[in-house]
Amino acid sequence: MSPQNIHHSDWKLWVPIVLKVTALPILFLSPARSHCLKLCRDSASDSVLACALELLHPGIEERLNSISAFLIARAIKSRASTTANRKLSDFCDLEAAVVVTRHAEPQRCSVGHHFARLFAGAKVELRQICNVQDKEAVLEFIDQFDDPDGVFSRWVSAANCCEWIGITCDVNTGRVVQVEFLAPPREGESTNPKRKQTVPAGQAGVPLARILTLTHLKLADILFDGPIPSQWSSLTNLMTLTVQQCNIQGPLPKELGRLSKLTSLQTILNSISGHLPSEFCNLTNLESLNLENNQLDGFLPSCMVTSWQKIQSLYLASNKFTGQLFSNIGDLTALTELSLRGNNFYGTIPKSVGQLSNLINLDLSNNKFKGGIPDTMKSLQRLQDLDFNGNYFKGRVPDFLWQLNSLLSLDLSDNYFSGPIPSSLGRAPVLSRVKLGKNYLYGPIPGSLGNLKGPGILNFSSNYLSGLIPAAIGNFSTGSIDFSNNYLTGDFPLSLAALTSVDLSYNKLTSSSSGSMPAEGSENLLFLRLRSASLQGPVPSWLTGLNKLLTLDISDNKLTGPIPDKLLELAIELNFSNNPLNALLPPALQGVDSPLQVLDLHNCALYGPITSSFFTTFRTAFILDLSFNKLSGPLPSNIGSVLNPGINYLDLSDNQLNGTVPGELQGNGYEFLQFLDLSNNQFTGNVPTRP
Repeated sequence: MSPQNIHHSDWKLWVPIVLKVTALPILFLSPARSHCLKLCRDSASDSVLACALELLHPGIEERLNSISAFLIARAIKSRASTTANRKLSDFCDLEAAVVVTRHAEPQRCSVGHHFARLFAGAKVELRQICNVQDKEAVLEFIDQFDDPDGVFSRWVSAANCCEWIGITCDVNTGRVVQVEFLAPPREGESTNPKRKQTVPAGQAGVPLARILTLTHLKLADILFDGPIPSQWSSLTNLMTLTVQQCNIQGPLPKELGRLSKLTSLQTILNSISGHLPSEFCNLTNLESLNLENNQLDGFLPSCMVTSWQKIQSLYLASNKFTGQLFSNIGDLTALTELSLRGNNFYGTIPKSVGQLSNLINLDLSNNKFKGGIPDTMKSLQRLQDLDFNGNYFKGRVPDFLWQLNSLLSLDLSDNYFSGPIPSSLGRAPVLSRVKLGKNYLYGPIPGSLGNLKGPGILNFSSNYLSGLIPAAIGNFSTGSIDFSNNYLTGDFPLSLAALTSVDLSYNKLTSSSSGSMPAEGSENLLFLRLRSASLQGPVPSWLTGLNKLLTLDISDNKLTGPIPDKLLELAIELNFSNNPLNALLPPALQGVDSPLQVLDLHNCALYGPITSSFFTTFRTAFILDLSFNKLSGPLPSNIGSVLNPGINYLDLSDNQLNGTVPGELQGNGYEFLQFLDLSNNQFTGNVPTRP
C-alpha cells in the first residue's frame, strides 16, 4: 500500500497541535517521514500501516512538528507489535482526548477514532497552540489596564492562550478568532480593569488590531476611558463587535465603516458622542446595531435606508438624535425591532412604516412625534409591542389597533389622544397590556375590557373618565388596573378582588361595596390603593375580607372610627394617614404578631398612650409614623427590648408625649435608624445624640 492510495480528503486534523503520550517507552529515533514509514512497515498489521500512511500523507506531515510525527509513529510500533492480528475496532480502551475528526467508511482508519484506540492504557492529548503574535497582542492589550482585582489574571493563567477564558482559536491555524473579555458588573467597592494613566486615550485596545483573523470581539465592563481605537478598522474579518459599559468616550470612528463583514455592532451603555458617521452606510451586511445609552446626536445618515437592507434590529434609544423619520423607512423590510426611545426625533410617522411587515417591536417613546397613527400600520400583523408613550400624538385611538392579531402590549400614555375608550378594545385577540394614561380620554370604562386576557395591565390613569366601574373588569383575572386620577363614581366592585393590583386613587367613590367577593381560591388582590378617593364614614368592613392583601393605601380620605384589627393582621404596608379617625391608638392584638413593616398613621387624630405592647405587636415595622396626633404620656422605659432593632424611620413628632427620652434611643443601640423625629412634644432631659 502506498501513500498515493490513501485518501485523506474526508478527514480533518486540528492543528497546530501538541501530542502528549504517557506510559509508553520512547526512544530517540529520526523523526523523518521515511523512518516513520519503516516503523509501520515492520508491523504485521495492514490496518496499522494504513493509519500511519494516512497520518503521514503528503500535506499532513508538514502540519505536524517533527517530534509529534515521531511520537505517533513510535506509539504505533509499540502497540502494534502485540496486536498484529486484531482489528482497529477492537482497540476500545484508550483514555484519550484527541482533537481530530474523520468521516470515513467503517473499515477505514480514523485518526480521531480507531487510530486513537491503538494507545490502550496511554493518554493522548492533541491541543491547539496559540499563534505567538496573537498571544503577544492579547497580553499587550491586557497590560494597558490597571487590574487591582485580578480580573484578567483569572482568565489568562495558562501558557497556551487558546486555553484562556474568552479566547477562541481557529482549529486549523491556531490563530485567535474570538476575544470575549466580560468583566463582572461593578458592585460595591469592586474595581474593574481601567486604562492606565500612562496609556494615552485612544491607544487602549490598539494591540488587538494586530489580530487580523478576529471575527468576534466582545468587551464588557473594561474601562477604556477614551474612544474606540480607529485602528480596529484593520480587522476586516470582524463579524461582531460589542463594547458594553466600557466608558467609551468621544465619537464613533468613521474608519469602522471599512468592516464590510460586520453583522453586529453593539456599543451599549457608554459615553459616545458626536454623529453617526455616514461611512457606516458601507456596512451593508449589518443585521444588528445597538447604540443605546450614549450621547450621540445629530441627524441619522439618509443612506442607511438604502444600504442596510439586512438590518433586523436597530436600537438607538437614550441618545440625542434628532430629525424626522425617513419617508422611505418602510424599505427596511428585514426590520423586526426598532427602538428610538428617548431621543429628539420629531414630525409625523411616515405611512411607509406599514411596509415593515416583519416588525415585532416598535418603540418611539419619549420623543417629539406628533399627528395621528397612520392607518397603514394595520398591516403590521406580526407586531407584538407598540410603545408611543411620551410624545405629542393626538386624535382618536384608532380601532384597527385592536385588530392586530399579534399585539400583546400597547403604550400610548402621556400624549394628547382624546375621545372615549372604544368598546372594540375588548375584542383584541391577544392584547393584555394597555396603557393609555395621561391623555384626554373621557366617558365610561367599557365593560368589554373584562374580555382581555390576563394577567396583564390596564392603565387609564390621569384622564377624564367618568361613571361606574364595571364589575366585569374583575374578569381580567390576576391582572393589574390603574384608573386613578379620573372622575369615577359609585361603589367598589368586590369582583375586583380577583385582580392582583387595583389603584382607584383620586376618584369620587363611596365607602360601600357592590357585588360579591370572588369564589374561594379566586381572590388575588395584593395591592389596593384608594388614596384621596372621597371615601367617608367608618372604615369599610369589606376591606377585612381581602385575605391576601399586602399593601393598603387608604390615606387622604374622611374615614372615622378605629382601624379593624383584621387589617393590622393582614397587610405588610398600611397607610391610613390624613383621615379623621379620632380613635385610640390601635391596641395590642391578642396573641398576634402583626406582619406590618410600614405603618403610617400620621394626622389621624389618634389619642392615648404608646404602650410597650404596641411596639411588641408591630415589632417587624421598620417605618413607623405616628406624628401629628394627640398621643400622650411617656415612652415605654423598656422600648429598647420591644422596638424593632432594625427600624430605620421613627416619627413621633407633634404629639403630647412627655417624660425623658429612653436611653435606648440614644447612643448606637439602633444602628439602622436613619430618621428620628421627637420634636414638638413635652420631653425633658437630654437631647438624644448619636456618637
